[in-house]
Amino acid sequence: MAGVSFGGGSVNSTNVEAAGAVMESDLIASSAGAADAGKPVKTNGSGLVDSTFIDTSVIVVEADYNAAQTILARQAGATPTAITFSASRLFGRPASGNVDQLTMQQVKNMLLHNDLRGLGLSNNGSDANNDIDIAAGEVLAASADEYMILAAGITGRKDAAWAVGTNQGKMDSGSNTTASTANAVWLIKRTDGSAVDVLFSASFTSPSMPAGYTFKRRIGAFVTDGSNNIVAFIQSGDYFRLLSPVQDVNDNTITDDTFESAPLRCPPLALAHIYGSVDNVTITQKVLYIRTNGATDAANQGQTAWNIGNMADSPFDMIAREGWVLVNSSSQIQYTGDESGGTSTVDVRLIGWIDFGRRSI
Repeated sequence: MAGVSFGGGSVNSTNVEAAGAVMESDLIASSAGAADAGKPVKTNGSGLVDSTFIDTSVIVVEADYNAAQTILARQAGATPTAITFSASRLFGRPASGNVDQLTMQQVKNMLLHNDLRGLGLSNNGSDANNDIDIAAGEVLAASADEYMILAAGITGRKDAAWAVGTNQGKMDSGSNTTASTANAVWLIKRTDGSAVDVLFSASFTSPSMPAGYTFKRRIGAFVTDGSNNIVAFIQSGDYFRLLSPVQDVNDNTITDDTFESAPLRCPPLALAHIYGSVDNVTITQKVLYIRTNGATDAANQGQTAWNIGNMADSPFDMIAREGWVLVNSSSQIQYTGDESGGTSTVDVRLIGWIDFGRRSI
C-alpha cells in the first residue's frame, strides 16, 4: 500500500503480510515538521493502531476489524469518536467535508445507474388476454436512491384493481385497462423496504402509487386491442415485438403534402417499428412521408427520414414498406402523402418498439 492520507498526515506501509495482516514495524507515521515523523506506528494488541505514537497535529484513524467493526477518528489530540457501521459498508470522502458511510446498496446504485437485470415481460399462459408475467430481477428506482429486487416472478392482472402479491390485480386506477391503448408496467417498492411488487398504469410518468409504496421504475409496456385484450408479444431485451401488428393510422382525408399527427401504441420516446402504406387508385405516382412529431423534415423524398414512393406510371394502386421512427414524448408521429388527385389512404401499423425509457432515470 503506497500510503493513505488523513488530513495533514499519512500512514505508509511498505509491506503487508501474505495473510493480510499489516506488520506494525512496517507502518511509519509521517507529517511535515512533526516530531514523531518517521517513527513506527504501534498497535495496542487489540488490532487498533495506537494513536499515541502519531503526532497529534494530524488526523488519526484507528481501525478495528474485529467483531465490533468500529472506526475511531480524532484530530489534534481530541477524544477519539467512534463511527460504528454494519457489515458490508464502504467509506468515502469528497475533496472536502466529512467521511460518509456508503452501504453496498448505495455502491450498487452508483455502478448500476441504468442497469436492468431480468424483469422480462411475457404473456401469461392461462389468461393471455388479461395477465402479464414478470420475471424475477432487479433495478435501481427512478429516484436513484433505492435498489429494488423482485426475488421471484410475479403474475399481474390488468382486469382488477391493485392488490399485493402474485395473481392479483395490478391496475393503479380503476379495474381494467382501456381498449386500444398502451399501458406501462412499473416495478414498485414500499417505503419501508418490506415488499417489492408490480403496478400497471396508463401513465408512463406518474402512476397512482398504492399506499405505503414510494419507489418505482418503469420496466416495460403492453398494448391492448379493440376488444381490450392484451396483444401477444415477445420481448428481447429492450425490443418488444407484437405478434399481430396493430393499426394506429387509417386516414383517407389527408391534405396533399401537409403533415398530420397521430399517436402510436408504444411508450413515449420509443423507436417505433412500423409498417406504412398509401393507397390511391387515381394517381399513378404515390408517396408517403413519416417523421417524428416536432421534426422539420420536409415532405420531400430526399429530406424526410422515413418515406416511400414509386415511379410515375406505376401499375400498382398501393405502395408499402416497414421501417423505424422515433415517437415524441406523447408517443406521436407525423405523416403525409401525395394527394394531387383522387383519394389517398394512409395506413400505419405498429409492429413493435425499442423501449429506451426503461433504462433511463
